[in-house]
Amino acid sequence: YIVYFYYINMIYLNTDRDPLNQVKIPIQSDGYVGGIPTFIKKNPNNYMKMLSSAHKIIYQSHHNPNIDEVFFAKINQSYIDELVLLHREWFPTFYDKEHFKKYFVKKGSILIGAFVKLYGNNYLIGCCIGEIVNEDKFRENVVNVLYERGFFNSFFSKKGECFYIHSFGIIDEYRKKGICTKLFNKVIAEMKVRKCIGIYMHVIEYNKSAISFLEKNKWMNAGIRKHYYCLDGKFFDAKTF
Repeated sequence: YIVYFYYINMIYLNTDRDPLNQVKIPIQSDGYVGGIPTFIKKNPNNYMKMLSSAHKIIYQSHHNPNIDEVFFAKINQSYIDELVLLHREWFPTFYDKEHFKKYFVKKGSILIGAFVKLYGNNYLIGCCIGEIVNEDKFRENVVNVLYERGFFNSFFSKKGECFYIHSFGIIDEYRKKGICTKLFNKVIAEMKVRKCIGIYMHVIEYNKSAISFLEKNKWMNAGIRKHYYCLDGKFFDAKTF
């Protein structure tokens, strides 16, 4: 009897029945109001299935993240599943496969990723996704602050396209290592090649980490979009940068 019950207990420790206490894979995200993704609370029994492959391999292998192993490349369609999982970790709004498929077929879309090569496989740990938009769309989002500062017409004297960043993120184990800055620089370099005259993005008001990062990297605060986000029936403002 002793051997029998011990065996059952070992099976329990290797299942998802108690993932938060047994597997102990912490996920932090500034995109959620409380800092911990809602899906952890709502789906504790499916927690491991909802994690990105990068998080699983890092914790299961006890890998120590190293900035030197990170490389950047355009994301191909084989990473759609990973994009869904990573965005679920980062943002309270769920994006399915169909949401990401359009970026692979829509002209003007840009998908640049941060990857690490572990045990012979490339794992997606961060990404920047967006699309080129016309100048009118850009003006619609930033015109007020630029006019107030008195240099809108002179700065944008030439007509051109702009780039709107839909989403940007990196898993927490690789944050605060300069990787986000390098990823942004890759995006900006791509925009210069395409001769874009501006880049803008929205950040939910309570994401202090993202706001601090943008301000530190000299992004201009272009004002507030009132009630831009609606999450679980609650409205939140967005800051435009």
